[in-house]
Amino acid sequence: MSESFIDQLRADGLASSSSATLDSMKGGVSSDIYLLRDEERTMIVKRALPKLKVESDWFADVARNETEWRFMKHVAITNPSSVPEIISTGKRLFCD
Repeated sequence: MSESFIDQLRADGLASSSSATLDSMKGGVSSDIYLLRDEERTMIVKRALPKLKVESDWFADVARNETEWRFMKHVAITNPSSVPEIISTGKRLFCD
């Protein structure tokens, strides 16, 4: 995990301590998915990738991340137990 990404999370107010850690989670062909541990706060961070993790060069607009969290926000209105609470969003990431 690059220090620059955790620095970005700190700048966005999602991580605050110098001991914050990011652990890569399995899965995710079109996104990087991490478990962020920061003192007593734990959350999942999902970051859309511009190039998918497949053999061929397969590129996708990272704006799809916003579409996904907007959908989850919509579902939360009618069936909140079906989706996690979205804590924060950005152009290429969201946290729950």
